[in-house]
Amino acid sequence: MKGFTFQEISNISKLIDQDNQIAANHYLQKFISALTGLQNMELSADYEKISSLSMEIYSLTSTKLSPAELTKGQGKEAPAADVKIEKTEDVLEGKEIKLILSGALILSPIKGKDISTLVVGDRIMISIVDPNPRGIDVARAFNAYDPEKGIRPIPGRIVSLKYDGAYNIVAIVAKGIYIKIIEEESNIKIGMDPAHYSPEGGKKDDEGGKSGLTLAVLAVIFIALVGVVLFFVFKL
Repeated sequence: MKGFTFQEISNISKLIDQDNQIAANHYLQKFISALTGLQNMELSADYEKISSLSMEIYSLTSTKLSPAELTKGQGKEAPAADVKIEKTEDVLEGKEIKLILSGALILSPIKGKDISTLVVGDRIMISIVDPNPRGIDVARAFNAYDPEKGIRPIPGRIVSLKYDGAYNIVAIVAKGIYIKIIEEESNIKIGMDPAHYSPEGGKKDDEGGKSGLTLAVLAVIFIALVGVVLFFVFKL
């Protein structure tokens, strides 16, 4: 229950709203497997859509409202709610912004990187959970959309990371397209982009290729020198 955060509830609710039972089952199985460490696990989940009124009437555990409470306040206009306009992240000020979507981090309990050690510039795997239909267009651009299984994880580079009781992360996935992530859990490991990181968690760069090329050149030079020495030895 501790791992079942608001973000996780949002993710599974989105799949249920899409009536994607296969993806919902798959998501729950991965979620439970990641938290418990169970590898060989079978799970089958079902759901039924009902209204909040049905919940109130037929639920055996909810507190029933009396007729007096139901009619209380009728005829009075409810005060208008304050409209809050979310400001653009400071880190994005002055940048070209085409689209900002909500996302979630992809967990990797074994090969992942501790969320507390993430830094700006790290390339992580992200799941788009925004209801905006353009999220599917972004996933299609990465060839990460399946009509049956939904949106698969895509890579992104962290451009902002703040902690204020929860991790607030902004990552760029394409020019002008950003993903905003809020993660409340701190004891988790995050999946890194396999195209930029080795399976052991180390960052891939050109140093490995350069060192390999250097060793190959040195090996050729060494063999040539040995050949020259042997030539003169046998000649004498």
